[in-house]
Amino acid sequence: MEHFYSVLRNEPLLHAKSFLENGILDVKSSLSNNNVLAFTSNIDLLDSSQKNLRIHVYVIDLNLPYYPYLVSSYEDNITVLEWDNKSTKLLIGDETGSIQVWSTCDYLISEWQLIYSHCFSGDIILAGIWFQNGTKFQINSEKKDTNVAYQEKFRYTKNTPSVVQFGNTHTDGFLCLTSSGFIYAHLFCSDGKTMTGYDLLCNYRSKYQRMDISHMKNGNFLICTSSGDARLPLTCFTVKVEIKHKDKSKLELTCQPFSSFTLNCVQANSNTQLPYTNITNLRFMILDIPNSILVSASGANGSIIELWELSEKTLTFHPAIHNLLQQQNQKIEINPTVSCWKYITSTSFSSHLSAIITPKTNLFDINPSPSFLIAAFTDDTIKCLNQENLQLLTELNLSTITINNQTNVNKNPKLIHPNIIPPVNTNRNNNWQKLSTIRNLQLTWSSSAMIAIDSYSQIHLFRLSPTMEPNVAMSLNHAQLMLEYSIMTGNDYWDILISMKPSYVETICDRINDCFLSKQQNQSMQQKWLDSVLQLKATLFRCINPGPSTNHLCKAGDYHTSKMLYAIFETIKRLIRAREYFDNEGPAEKLSHIIQSKPTDIQMLNLDKILIMLDSKDFTVETNTQLAFKYLFQWVYDLSLYILASIPQQYNQNQYRLPGVGLVFDTKAVNTLRELLVILRFWGIMNSTVLPTILKLQDNCDVIATIFKLLSKVVASAQSDKFEENLVDECCLLSNQVVIPQMELCPKSIGIASPTLYGNTLPLIFDYGEEPSFMKYSVKIHSIDGSTNYFFSKKRNNNYHNSSILLKFKAVL
Repeated sequence: MEHFYSVLRNEPLLHAKSFLENGILDVKSSLSNNNVLAFTSNIDLLDSSQKNLRIHVYVIDLNLPYYPYLVSSYEDNITVLEWDNKSTKLLIGDETGSIQVWSTCDYLISEWQLIYSHCFSGDIILAGIWFQNGTKFQINSEKKDTNVAYQEKFRYTKNTPSVVQFGNTHTDGFLCLTSSGFIYAHLFCSDGKTMTGYDLLCNYRSKYQRMDISHMKNGNFLICTSSGDARLPLTCFTVKVEIKHKDKSKLELTCQPFSSFTLNCVQANSNTQLPYTNITNLRFMILDIPNSILVSASGANGSIIELWELSEKTLTFHPAIHNLLQQQNQKIEINPTVSCWKYITSTSFSSHLSAIITPKTNLFDINPSPSFLIAAFTDDTIKCLNQENLQLLTELNLSTITINNQTNVNKNPKLIHPNIIPPVNTNRNNNWQKLSTIRNLQLTWSSSAMIAIDSYSQIHLFRLSPTMEPNVAMSLNHAQLMLEYSIMTGNDYWDILISMKPSYVETICDRINDCFLSKQQNQSMQQKWLDSVLQLKATLFRCINPGPSTNHLCKAGDYHTSKMLYAIFETIKRLIRAREYFDNEGPAEKLSHIIQSKPTDIQMLNLDKILIMLDSKDFTVETNTQLAFKYLFQWVYDLSLYILASIPQQYNQNQYRLPGVGLVFDTKAVNTLRELLVILRFWGIMNSTVLPTILKLQDNCDVIATIFKLLSKVVASAQSDKFEENLVDECCLLSNQVVIPQMELCPKSIGIASPTLYGNTLPLIFDYGEEPSFMKYSVKIHSIDGSTNYFFSKKRNNNYHNSSILLKFKAVL
């Protein structure tokens, strides 16, 4: 475990210090697959002047942890905090029986809206869980390091969803349990309606203090409960949720008792005084595989963690029972089996357990999968234990970690970024220089990083070794595997980026490119994941850049521009449909065939001659739709001019590179620009308002036709790997014919995953609400000779961005 960063408060709250350190109010948290952390705070993180203690729910992006965003505030202690599967909704429950569901506004974590609330007065919400969708991706351990098709490397397992509607489609919803054993299920239907259902775990109300819920393969829920007394057995139940057949507006809940067990430490000390009297934690080892459970208990001697697993036990009947069943002509099952809990092992500690966490899911198809659990204790230690035998793997003593005011110093003075200024407030109270008691733990989906939250709701992040390669740094093969897994599942890969070595970037991009574009991947797979692969490669080169060279930034701009270009092209291509059914190809496919078949033909240099080969009626689109693409076509036009204007400088200076202009060497990208210009010509003839804004310097110049001709010559020159001198001369004259816009084709990386990460020593120290000055940097980017940043470029760039996002979502839908 390596201490990576900490986010602290600016000033201590002396009036609440002892109250918070005693742990009277618990700290809850939940980490989504998008690496967005939701957590509770008993004090206002941004306003230290407020002395009234309230419970606040905040969310932060782990890449920008110093910017907390408030979801809501409460008067009572929060007991349940859970993200949904899509990382857009938060389930919040408190000790007064109130349940609330909050949703992001327009996918912004800074804006939240309440979409549902309910209250069970006089009860305490102890546990909550979202319905499972039935989909699960696992890594084939035998082929994890091989260059094979993604269908073979990653296995798609289809489980039964928790609740299905018409067509066996899964639906979002959640299940909550109260301290009295009351069950509440809520379903968000696809048509906007809601369904609810109620039931009890057993026939009478009980008094529970600890609960945990897990998903079963058949779609049911497995629930483990405890009254908090270690001498009493832990009772388990299964809950099935389904839509009523007669009344389609209600949910039907079916609760069944399951195998129960008593702690082994109680059975071993039945005749003596129990060393551990209170059950403090219940946790299934893996959320979607309830085959094992961890139970922790505490007492005067410290605490103990016991591991229990489900096993199949064969039942034997007494001969008298056999005879009785035979007399009643009932069928007798030979060697019937029943599921029961089996004690595996335990480990004890001299201090009390304050938090425990296990991986969310089993990434590999190995059973049992090599994994670990992490536990925090009140003696300021964090221990990592083996999941199978609870043996100690590594230990971290937080009392030895001090926060130095001069922690963040520039260790690479040759870095092109400005001087890095230590951000730590020198006025911070010395009592706050050490980490407080950890109250909650979270693991990222890949188990590459751990988040620890202390009594003051201060966040501390630690980098971890891979589960398959313990006690070593992340290897090249493991980094590639996790990045490919994130492409398939859509999970955020920020925790992989901060654990990778910068030297891996080039090799990983080459490997992913070779594997993705190989013949082993079918065309539909390549088309589906092209956008994600380009985004990944752009992020790798943009964020992991430890040196002063701008080569990584240029490559990031190339991939980012390609992603934008192909998104626009695929969206427009789907709008162009043939008037009649064609077996082989439609108008868009015919255009692609013409553009790509004869790149060196002289006739292909003339834009108007290509229009004659096509039927303009096939490219007819509604006027309103055409106008929606105006700003996107403006971006295509500007990009074409921009990369053509860069050719003279790249021709004369081979080392001269700019972000995005590398597309001039990509034949596929250049042909895509040519196809878009043909479509633009068609639409411009039908409706001139669709045409981009062109600032001509010569009135008799047909700019679009000239751009098309030069791009065609670029494709022809690609076969000789060298630009022709005539092409270079014509590109030099462009600045005399039309105004060439200056474009920024590579977004600047912000936050922790940026080049500044490699110019500072660890751990990084931040303050809530303050942007650290040492994370700011600037990179000098050359400009193209003759280009101009004219007055409306900034406004138009914003329109590019907004329009592209909107149309990309439409294309996906």
